[in-house]
Amino acid sequence: MKIKRSIYQKLKDLVVKMVADDGESIVTKLIGSIFVALSGFLLYLDKVLNYHDITYEVPGKFQDAGIDFQTFIWVFTQSFSPLALITRTIIKPCREGNNPFGNVF
Repeated sequence: MKIKRSIYQKLKDLVVKMVADDGESIVTKLIGSIFVALSGFLLYLDKVLNYHDITYEVPGKFQDAGIDFQTFIWVFTQSFSPLALITRTIIKPCREGNNPFGNVF
């Protein structure tokens, strides 16, 4: 019975901590943190694809301009990475001081 109460108390504490002081849920903050990581990953996507020798056909007008697949991906991700950071400003990410999960994330 004591073990069940302990598990229940831990779950209850976790649920209480899932709502931050400013009223935003931890899910919203995690989504904001994912957008920060995504914006950084997008900038290196062309290098990751080149490392794994993944190539696809480039759209016609880019192919006519002499742009290869790696450059096309770089230009594309350079456009979307700032958009991910702008989205992050709307959805505030987790910060080290207010992480309800402790050192897990």
